[in-house]
Amino acid sequence: MSIIKVNDLNFKLIINSEQIQAKVREIALHLEGKLFQNSDIITLVIMDGAFIFAADLFRCINIEMQPKFIKIKSYLGETQSTEILIDHINIEIFKNKTIIIIEDIIDSGNSMFELITKLKAASVKEIYLVAMIIKSSQIRSEINVDLFGYNIGPEFIIGYGMDYQGCGRGLQGIYQKMI
Repeated sequence: MSIIKVNDLNFKLIINSEQIQAKVREIALHLEGKLFQNSDIITLVIMDGAFIFAADLFRCINIEMQPKFIKIKSYLGETQSTEILIDHINIEIFKNKTIIIIEDIIDSGNSMFELITKLKAASVKEIYLVAMIIKSSQIRSEINVDLFGYNIGPEFIIGYGMDYQGCGRGLQGIYQKMI
């Protein structure tokens, strides 16, 4: 078992980089199948965490997409906040477009609910929500995740874009906090 220390916490490896890359290729194939005939696709990459997943996904997809980047903040350390902060974004650019939201992890879905509500108000054509990790036992019922890599429990994780106090994003695997 691979164990690392990040700041004051210990983490154990739960998903290695080979497993992640295989899952990225699988998600890319599913996306290509859904979007093959579609034009006017905008990918909305949720920063900071999803940039690694998005870059890997873009390299696997043979469809031209226009990436846009947005910051949504809902975490303070390892604790999820009730306040959702979304960067200002010009909603009009999404009108009549197919939007693919790329997220690293969906916990409660509160951030995605806020973002999707704003996008629907802009009369988008359709929205696909894609995440590497979901915590389905915690996701609010209004959120439909179209494609995801792994469904895990409520444990706190880092790596592959996800961080703890700004550290651990660059880890190639995904690590779970040890109790």
